[in-house]
Amino acid sequence: MVRHPRLLWAGAVLVVLGTWVAFAVVRDPPPVDLTGIAHPRNPSVEAACRRFATALPDDLGGLDRRRSTSGTPLGYAAYGDPEIVIRCGVPVFTRYQPGDELIVINGVQWDIDELDGGGLRCSLPRALVNVEVSIPGRYKAERLALLTDAVKQAQPL
Repeated sequence: MVRHPRLLWAGAVLVVLGTWVAFAVVRDPPPVDLTGIAHPRNPSVEAACRRFATALPDDLGGLDRRRSTSGTPLGYAAYGDPEIVIRCGVPVFTRYQPGDELIVINGVQWDIDELDGGGLRCSLPRALVNVEVSIPGRYKAERLALLTDAVKQAQPL
């Protein structure tokens, strides 16, 4: 049986490409839809969210930033799978009451609410522009510390 070098080479290329595609699919989760809450059309909020979006890190404690679907409002982002979702310029969730004690992380005051399943919803109720972070139960709240520089660059606290 005579083997053709070109056929062997082509088969090897197909195996390598197939393996590469399989790894790319595993490493790159599908896009996240971050359009669930309307973004305010206030110029000062938009400016703060633009600064916030620019200052967001590429990864959040080893969690890569996820691609988002089209139409994602400025200042919205997601990291990891399941995703930590970040939204800038959204209303403060209703559980917060003025005078409630807040958790201070690197000079940023967060209100943290526990969700079903062990997740957390965190926000900045006393800031000029609210940032909301939804953290699934498998992650820890310490990841908020990685967002404080972006929050401080975006607005006066």
